[in-house]
Amino acid sequence: MTERRPKKFEFERQMKIYKDLLNEGENYELNHRWEQAFNLYINAEKIVKKYGSKIEIGNIYYRKGRVLAQKGNLKESLNAFKESLKFLKKGEGMPLQIATVTGAIGDAYKINGTTGEALKAYQEALKILKAEKERVVYTHSHLINQILEAMAKQLNNIGEIYLLLKYWDKALENCRESLKVALDLKISSIILTSRLAISKIYSEKGDSKSALEYLMKSIDIAKKEKDEFNLLKIFLEIANIYNIEKNTKFSLNYYRKALKLSEKLKNKQKLTEILDKIGTVYLEKNNRKKAIEFLQKSYEIGNEIKQYYFEYILYHLGVLYYLNKDYDSAYKNLKESLKFAERTNDIKLLRSVSIKIGDLLKLKDSYDDSIYYYKKALEHTRNLETQVKILNKIGLSNLLYNNLHDANDYFLRAFNWLRVLLLAELNFVKKRQLLKEFSDIPQNMCAIKCVLYEKTKNIELLKEAVGYSEFIRSQKRPADLKSDFKRKDSLERKKIQIQMDKKCLELKELNGQYQLEKNIKAKEKLLAQIDETQRILFLLDDSIWETSTGAIESFPHPVEKIFGKLFSVFRNISDSWAILDFVYVKALNKLYIFFINMKSKELYLFSKQFNERFTNSVQNKLKQLEDPKVKENHLKFEKVLVSLNNLGGKIVTTPLTNFLTKSDIITLTIVPHSFLWKLSWETMLIKKRQLNQLFKLQRIFSLNYLILQKTAEKN
Repeated sequence: MTERRPKKFEFERQMKIYKDLLNEGENYELNHRWEQAFNLYINAEKIVKKYGSKIEIGNIYYRKGRVLAQKGNLKESLNAFKESLKFLKKGEGMPLQIATVTGAIGDAYKINGTTGEALKAYQEALKILKAEKERVVYTHSHLINQILEAMAKQLNNIGEIYLLLKYWDKALENCRESLKVALDLKISSIILTSRLAISKIYSEKGDSKSALEYLMKSIDIAKKEKDEFNLLKIFLEIANIYNIEKNTKFSLNYYRKALKLSEKLKNKQKLTEILDKIGTVYLEKNNRKKAIEFLQKSYEIGNEIKQYYFEYILYHLGVLYYLNKDYDSAYKNLKESLKFAERTNDIKLLRSVSIKIGDLLKLKDSYDDSIYYYKKALEHTRNLETQVKILNKIGLSNLLYNNLHDANDYFLRAFNWLRVLLLAELNFVKKRQLLKEFSDIPQNMCAIKCVLYEKTKNIELLKEAVGYSEFIRSQKRPADLKSDFKRKDSLERKKIQIQMDKKCLELKELNGQYQLEKNIKAKEKLLAQIDETQRILFLLDDSIWETSTGAIESFPHPVEKIFGKLFSVFRNISDSWAILDFVYVKALNKLYIFFINMKSKELYLFSKQFNERFTNSVQNKLKQLEDPKVKENHLKFEKVLVSLNNLGGKIVTTPLTNFLTKSDIITLTIVPHSFLWKLSWETMLIKKRQLNQLFKLQRIFSLNYLILQKTAEKN
């Protein structure tokens, strides 16, 4: 009897130590102090293996797996969860416990960026919980609320994965279901988590108004429940939305509210993060004095804990040095940040740092090294928009490195995925944002095709160059036409639009599958399906515009300024007397040809019904105009102009403005002059930036351009 008491006493003492270790470990986890938490769980494991049950051993493995996932050790984390499930099943653990571990496996995959596997794990956890709910609904009513609470968490997790995959409807569906369950149970923490998730979905969709509505209502709930941790998250999310919208005043206001709350909670991890975000806002405002003040504070606190977010501070300090042109210090901080990111397997940071190091090396003319870091970033990128951005950067580095064929390959890959993004995007505002963000990609494609043309003199390359800008132009048409349609045309158009919407959704679904698929053959099959869906979309797009009987889009005003500016640009890039182009008004089915006399600075415009015979006649007359003998003889030249006039059209001299404003022409599409096949052309890339800037300033969205200088006279 006396021997049993010490054993019992020792057992109780050890189990008390075990529970204290668990509680302390949880506190470290809350503060993102993963290393300290892991060490405590290792000590707890030693005790539980000697004194604990199989279920308790399963629980400690679960905690270890959770921390290992946060540390970025996916493989070790999954092994720990596997052990946890093994002991839980041996100890006849409840399905609720098994579902919790299965959900944690989803968390591990999510942290690692493996969204497909994360989704499978969350769905499996939800399946287990639903089955358990059905089993106990009539017998163990006291478990129902626990099961429903766990279901709400998994529904929210599934919603967040769909958010990452940009399946907005599925994301909203799951998060709203989670919110409904949480409201029925009156569990404020899950209510707030679900509302936060829903606000993020709206924010990602570009609906910041709805996102802020959800968040503002959540503030009252958090304050009422005295849930300061979730209140801190809400303040941060509101600040982030205002920051994205470039509303500096409001973003700083909410970041400071979050800062005050994190100081009260003594949450060093959040303090570090918020100070860094405030510093980054000042960095974007170019207030480098304030930026360094907050980033330095963030660095000091981050240096204390060094377990979370410290690598982000190093990254932002690197960016600050980069902007200050202190490239050596920038490189040093970025490389240090990269080490942390690799050690913790922080995919998001690893990608951001690799891109910034690539930018820095490109700036220092180390193109080969910049390509290496861009490719490193690409390996860790699943988001299609980011892939497009990186592919374009690799293409540029190759172009600067004079590796033309690789540049062409990467620009082409960037363009192809951009095309998928644009075609799959139903929201026209979002589509315009994408076009604005990636406007340089088709221009780069034009540039590389022109450079390759210079090498090969293959006229087909020039035609390809035009095709890239043509596609982008087609995507800039508004979703709702401002044209006058006949009733029949309007109904036909609606029918086609419905087909297009279905195909857009199909394309989006295929793209999502392609991103998740690992099997090479399956990926090739999906890619073929993507290409076929795009082809059908192009055909539908063409047919929808054929139903139009009115003007399609407004020509930018004031026209006079545009053409005045065009004169000065053309004068800088051409020594020849004229630049010729088609101007085709699609809505009116007319063809206009204008040519500029660079010496007299006059612009002539010729108009006629569009048909093949007329085009051939115009081509012949224009060839005559280009004949040196005709040019030298003023009478002959005038005679050719008269003969052009006699074809049935009219010559309109400057100003073109009067012609445009007095006529009902509000749509112009410039079609490049590739029909002048007999002449020799060379590309004028040097002035491409000037032209690009001009078009952006004047908001010309319907202009396809490829400026060429005639060289026949020089030979």
